[in-house]
Amino acid sequence: MLHINCTLSVWINNPEESNNPYITISSIAINCFLIHLCAIVGTFGNAVAIIILSRKTFTDTSSVILLSMAACDLFFLVNLSVCKLNCIINMINPVIAEIYYPYIVSFIRRPSRLAMFLSVSHTVVISCERLLSVFFPLHVSQWITRKTTKRILVFIYCAWTAYVTPYAVFNYQIEWTFNSNYNQTMPTFRETQWFLENKPVFDLLTHIVINNITVLFTVIVAVNSCAISYRLNTVSKQRKLITSTNKNRSQIDVKASRMLLAVCVVYNVCNIPSSAIYLHFNIDSSLEPSNKLYMLLSDLEEMMMAINAAANFFVYTFMSGRFYRSVLRLIGCGRLVK
Repeated sequence: MLHINCTLSVWINNPEESNNPYITISSIAINCFLIHLCAIVGTFGNAVAIIILSRKTFTDTSSVILLSMAACDLFFLVNLSVCKLNCIINMINPVIAEIYYPYIVSFIRRPSRLAMFLSVSHTVVISCERLLSVFFPLHVSQWITRKTTKRILVFIYCAWTAYVTPYAVFNYQIEWTFNSNYNQTMPTFRETQWFLENKPVFDLLTHIVINNITVLFTVIVAVNSCAISYRLNTVSKQRKLITSTNKNRSQIDVKASRMLLAVCVVYNVCNIPSSAIYLHFNIDSSLEPSNKLYMLLSDLEEMMMAINAAANFFVYTFMSGRFYRSVLRLIGCGRLVK
């Protein structure tokens, strides 16, 4: 981590490094190609997951959480792809891209971030739910019911919506001004007067929520994942000592726990870049959003979160026999493909 921070500081303080062509090429590759590829794959996967998890055969609390997370991931991927279309449009017609960009920033980008925050929160809930399931299997069914799970999800939706709404609705306004580069009147965006008057409050909220809570979420999921992994390893060693009936029951629980553990591990792997960005932002205040390197790291963060949103479907498919068979039935138009 120290080596990375020192390297970033050199790039930030050196304008020539900020204008490095490798940064430009990487930014184009991420925004014009890789993110859209993730969006296409993830949109298909999450749409299939929503269809399957909404069926009556998937009634457990974990399925409720995964269904809600799949909806958030789908919304995030579609919105993110719409935002990144500006890169492709710019290659075809820079004027249209210049018109397109202010509307994306003002109306589309914030809902995309909302969906990402919701998805991250779902992963935290999954890690906590599974932690209780593996350590307190006899009591978890009383503590975490479908009703309790739905209440937790409603609270998450309300909390994040309340946080993002001021930014999404009151942050920017569109104005048409003369653009000397293109010699015509074009839309631009600027912060509203109300937002500027309350900016110190929003800056504080951003610092608390983005730079602290998101990193805290990563720590919680990582710690829970380690604890779950340790418990599952212990259960596996004890499996030979239990009866055949209880053994089969234990295997079902272990498989489900391993699948959800994989969801948490994928999240942690994909969230490392964003956590590094936020930690470095706290350490070095010279890392500002206008810097090209910071923008590239932000693009990388979004791409990794897109990979995370797209990867969950494959985790369900390859680690859950029930989900895998449901996918085969869906592809086979109702027939079980063997």
